[in-house]
Amino acid sequence: MNFTYYYHIDQSENLEPEYYTTSTITATPNNEPLAQWNENSCPSRQDPGGSGGGIEEIRAAMVSAEEQSDILSTSLMSLKDAGDTPELQSEVDNSTSSETMEIYTELINTSPYVSDTVIESVIIKEDVLPNALLRDVMVANPQSAKNTELVEAIDDRSNPMPDYMKAQVLQGKSIVGAMELLESEISYYNTKRENAFKNCVNWYLKDTLNPQAGFDSLLLLLDNESCISAKYQLVALQLERGNIQQANNILINIGNEFNLGADEEDEYNQMQNYFALLIQMQQNELNFANLTNEQLSLLEDLEENGNGKAKVFAQNIRRDLGLSDYEEPYIFPDMDKSAAAELAKQEILQSLDDFHYINVAPNPTTDYTIVEYILEESMTNGQLQITDISGKVLSTQILNRNQDQQLIDTRNYKTGTYLLSLLVDGKLLETVRLNVTK
Repeated sequence: MNFTYYYHIDQSENLEPEYYTTSTITATPNNEPLAQWNENSCPSRQDPGGSGGGIEEIRAAMVSAEEQSDILSTSLMSLKDAGDTPELQSEVDNSTSSETMEIYTELINTSPYVSDTVIESVIIKEDVLPNALLRDVMVANPQSAKNTELVEAIDDRSNPMPDYMKAQVLQGKSIVGAMELLESEISYYNTKRENAFKNCVNWYLKDTLNPQAGFDSLLLLLDNESCISAKYQLVALQLERGNIQQANNILINIGNEFNLGADEEDEYNQMQNYFALLIQMQQNELNFANLTNEQLSLLEDLEENGNGKAKVFAQNIRRDLGLSDYEEPYIFPDMDKSAAAELAKQEILQSLDDFHYINVAPNPTTDYTIVEYILEESMTNGQLQITDISGKVLSTQILNRNQDQQLIDTRNYKTGTYLLSLLVDGKLLETVRLNVTK
């Protein structure tokens, strides 16, 4: 995938980015002068009114974005893993080799909305989903190629996927699947909603005509937000107004209202320590310039061992006091890594063995078989032909690659012997007998 990054031209300053990955990003100058930047190219986030609308317009934008996000999220939930990830994963986990075609058909019918969680189970079920079928599922769900753990797990199978098939999976890195598009739309509306929410906060904070009304509206806005960060904002706002008891009540309730993960639990404990420090300062009429050694040690511990907001707050305070030597790191793209990854991909794409044969397994079979074929690069117009013992042609498949594995569904075949023939330019290259038993 390639992204076009537009940068403006300014006579007094070079705005072209110095460091970027040229293989995925194209830096393109925008001749529109800085003075004429418009709302679409560089929308301002400084003015809570945006394009001049009032608070009702901002709130309406927030509600509209949230509604759109909810609609799309509901659609995604119904599509992803047919609406029930645990159920589909359980089906894969508990499947047996006799259910190969049923599981494969269900996964293909659910594509391109099979989650990485389910695909991880598919990779593990090697006795049920052979490489060719796993390849089909992952190709049909291109987002799986972007999951490094899944790609690495392919090599951990007792019968690792051949390089040429893995190359087909890796092509998903440059494809945006339907599920990814839907997820990006949801992210877009979530971002719009977040920006509108921040604009509401700024509007109420800057309400100088009726400060108390603005404060009350802000309290209500934050209180109705079902996210931890809003509750931390609410605690800080109450402390700023001297409402220590209300702040404590909100802080205590966070632990009861939210099901905190391990990292969130750590951050919550650290935020309690940070707010306890602010309360001590307020009760003793202290400022950051005259903190005790014990209080300074708390800030130092939060900066060095904390995470999330508590770490950032402590870090900023200590930097302001001249006690922290933290410098924001510059993160540059790893050109060698990206180049090596691209080279490895090209090598896989070009790794075609030079020999002639078709291999059929399982054989005998009941429900399906997989035909693996390999052609020389110079060979074109390959066909896989299936006939019964009398010579009647049952199906013909055009081969689009020089090397691959093709699934043959034999559930509708009667018991008997069939011939699988590989033809190149109309000439027979090799024939294998397939025995079907019911």
